[in-house]
Amino acid sequence: QHPATLRGLVLDLRNNPGGYLDAAVELAGLFIGDGVIVSQETRSGRVSWSFSDGGRVLTVDGPDGRRSSPVRFGAFDPQPPIVVLVNRGTASAAEVFVAAMQDHAKAVVMGEHTFGKNAITGDYTLSDGSSLHLTNGQWLSPRGRTVRDGGLAPDIIAPCPPADPT
Repeated sequence: QHPATLRGLVLDLRNNPGGYLDAAVELAGLFIGDGVIVSQETRSGRVSWSFSDGGRVLTVDGPDGRRSSPVRFGAFDPQPPIVVLVNRGTASAAEVFVAAMQDHAKAVVMGEHTFGKNAITGDYTLSDGSSLHLTNGQWLSPRGRTVRDGGLAPDIIAPCPPADPT
């Protein structure tokens, strides 16, 4: 028997509220051989970038704060055609992945506009032991797009059926 050949890939990120940014960056690195995946801009104006370099994901923080992030797999080669399904429930780190794939023309994005959460948040412990969760910046797509107002626009608009209540 001949081994199965991957002729295409459909990634369903509908109703995916996000997750860990590092996971979204690593996943995008599988498909983006070389290039910026996401940049983050804090309120203070400090910018850091995550990018793929031959399938290895790196983060650059400021002019000389380079650190490498471990990845489990190298980049796919050859690249299969990819469709990413999105809707209003696609948010946060899922949007980081979608924006990177769209900006690098690695996938066709299909569905509805995404949620539009581009906030970078953090938890800060105060001197009395209490904590504060606040927004301290925003992320930008490889081409500098923000999703703050209206989310990411799909390449192909297709209404998402309502969720099955069962």
